[in-house]
Amino acid sequence: MELISIISSHVQSLIVKKIEKSTFYSVLADESTDVSRIEQFSLCIRYVDKDEDGMKLREDYLTFVPVHDLAGAAFALAGTLKETLLSLGLNLNNLRRQGYDGASAMTSAMRGSFRRVQSIIREEYPRAIYTHCASHCLNLCLSDASKVTSIRNAFGTINEVCTFFGRSAKRSNILKNRLKVLKEESNKNVSTLIEYCETRWVERDESVSLIADAFSCIALALEDIQDIARLALEDIQAQDKDDQGNAQALHLTICRFSFIIALKTSERMLGLTYKLSQYLQSTFIRFSFIIALKTSERMLGLTYKLSQYLQSTTNAESDFRKIVVKAVKIGNEFGVEPTIPRRVGSQRHRDKYPGATPEEYFRTSIFVPFVDDLRASLIERFVTHQTTLASLQTIMPQNIINSNFDSIKPALQFYRNDLNDTNEAILEDEWDLWKLKWKSYKNKNDTPKYAIDALNECAKNLCPNIYTTLLFNK
Repeated sequence: MELISIISSHVQSLIVKKIEKSTFYSVLADESTDVSRIEQFSLCIRYVDKDEDGMKLREDYLTFVPVHDLAGAAFALAGTLKETLLSLGLNLNNLRRQGYDGASAMTSAMRGSFRRVQSIIREEYPRAIYTHCASHCLNLCLSDASKVTSIRNAFGTINEVCTFFGRSAKRSNILKNRLKVLKEESNKNVSTLIEYCETRWVERDESVSLIADAFSCIALALEDIQDIARLALEDIQAQDKDDQGNAQALHLTICRFSFIIALKTSERMLGLTYKLSQYLQSTFIRFSFIIALKTSERMLGLTYKLSQYLQSTTNAESDFRKIVVKAVKIGNEFGVEPTIPRRVGSQRHRDKYPGATPEEYFRTSIFVPFVDDLRASLIERFVTHQTTLASLQTIMPQNIINSNFDSIKPALQFYRNDLNDTNEAILEDEWDLWKLKWKSYKNKNDTPKYAIDALNECAKNLCPNIYTTLLFNK
């Protein structure tokens, strides 16, 4: 054990020396719980390593850090993170990026606090930008918005319905028979239900859409299961009794107007983000200037549309009325009337919302809070530092040819304390020299697409500020 510890310390010191040589670095951390139930986070460092073969981008694991004090978890984590980096001999003033799990609420108190850790670190080290996977961020935005009680309950019911039919061949066949009729009558090609994934909201959108399209089939299949159990009478088996009880409970739940309206609202909101989520997960996407702009444009477009709902009562009423019409149509098939849930003087398990009519009540209790939370989360997770990150991309060889010096200014201003020279004339001369290099580059197909490749092509003695800026592009 002692020998392993000595080897570990030696390897760790070698990695730290490489990081110090690179100067700037990014920190990556994520939470885990070991078999003894001790909370800890793994610490990795991302940096540029230079050897005889040129520049290489590396991500090296450094250590596991146990966290025993979770009182004020975010501050405890931030303090532990800083203490660990300092104990390893790393200069916190050279920290330029942070990457943590972006979730706001997980099963672990520590994991949920990482979202706030980055802001605590940035208060002391403002150039340590927090970045996170764009697709995952969008998932988390939707997850944040889905904390609206009715939406959360609806997703729980959807999961129960999918599980109920998916875990039994007998129940699944009953549903399939109903779905065949649906396909023959309406040409809707729904063959089965999809259990949604907790983290991939593209799949959740598909699951919700299938439930909405096949609502009548699901309700009728649940009735069929109850009828089969009743007809069996004395010969009914224990499993059939359980099926009858569960089917009856699920049928009562989905045939409430509050569930139907939450289902249709979720379908609408997930539909707005579906294409964007697919785009962010596509295999061709790279974090280039064009992609950064397109992502920004799409995100701002979505944010603007959501803002229109909130700023204009007419827009919210108009769009929600369409949702209500669809919900009422579904409810009419099973005698479900649009009604306001029963109100009492003291309500502990649900908030009180105004509303003289069911439409007004559900608009204020479901639609507006969902839209508001989604919009706020999109702004928080995507808009921050978008200008700086997009500006950084203009220095890439494939982008600089069609860019001017003004486009890099936001990034140069943000990182001005890291540059060798802040004189604008000198910086512009370097820009022109770097741009000329790629304008006259003969083989356009071999133009570096990644910052690490561009670094290998950048002469540090001729363009020291361009070189430094490329380091922050990795």
